[in-house]
Amino acid sequence: MVRSDNRKALLEAVRERYGNQPIVRQALLPILCLLFCVTILLAFGAFKVERRDQLSEVVKSLRAFNEEQVRKNNARFNAIATLHRKATDLFNLSLSHVDGQELQSQFDTLFPEFGDGTRRSSPGLYEGTADTRGGVTYGIGAFLGGANAMTLEDKRQILAAYQVVRSLRSLDGGFKSFFYFTPTNRLVVFAPSRHDRLMFYRRQAPANFDFRREEFVSITTPENNSSRRMRCTGLQRIIYDRTGQTWTTGCMTPVDVKGKHVGAWGNSIMLRDIVEDMRDSAPPHAIWALVSADGPDFPFRICRREQSGAGNRPRSRDHAGPQTQGALGCRANPVGDSQDGHA
Repeated sequence: MVRSDNRKALLEAVRERYGNQPIVRQALLPILCLLFCVTILLAFGAFKVERRDQLSEVVKSLRAFNEEQVRKNNARFNAIATLHRKATDLFNLSLSHVDGQELQSQFDTLFPEFGDGTRRSSPGLYEGTADTRGGVTYGIGAFLGGANAMTLEDKRQILAAYQVVRSLRSLDGGFKSFFYFTPTNRLVVFAPSRHDRLMFYRRQAPANFDFRREEFVSITTPENNSSRRMRCTGLQRIIYDRTGQTWTTGCMTPVDVKGKHVGAWGNSIMLRDIVEDMRDSAPPHAIWALVSADGPDFPFRICRREQSGAGNRPRSRDHAGPQTQGALGCRANPVGDSQDGHA
């Protein structure tokens, strides 16, 4: 009786603990819960490892992309610096060969009076005209302010600069424009692919048009550039664009004659050209952010790689390699589509 009672008591205790389910099923529940937890932990660990590997690949591709852009931009700025050095050498050589007896007649032919106190380039300089040496001059426009005050030496220097611009119009590096300007408000520019055909300088600019307060002029003066090195402007709107649709930067190198500042060479760099160069080589699904160093109201937003391009706004500085470059991005909701350059 005692054994029977003990057996009954044991069965009652098991029923109370496990209910009416089989003992084996009850014993498997903790094991299944443990296996489920282990599976979750293993899956989470595999996800973390895969994500870490993916992030590593992304960082690697971004680093490679950045290094490639630094290389391209360094090459771009080095090409401009080389072009400006060639231009200065040729300018000094041209000055010594401008004939004083023919200077005035040649100057009058190339840059006739416009009737408002300025001189502009003759139509043939842009449209295309044969020169006396059998070559063809094209794509050149000029605005010469204060023409009545020009001395014979001023005209000689403008003629020398014109000859340099015409000779170096092949433009190593594929730049959209190459120009010479003076601190006395005179400009000669080669830009054959400009959609406006340089009509502003050739015809439309008012007689009182004055660019001497612009940044691209101020960074070439002895007061602001004592080293006489090439310097580049910040990203800015083109001078005569009233709509604010054109964004460009430019690099300028001062020109001195016998220790006197007489002018500077310049190249415009189109914002869109820079970004279009970047776009094809950017990592897939990249998101580009637009960053302004000095916080002005910038007309672009963060956007994805597949859209059109834009860029940052670097400050003016000496040509110093990668530091002149900032993060460039793509354009969303642009204020305009003009592709003009600085001058």
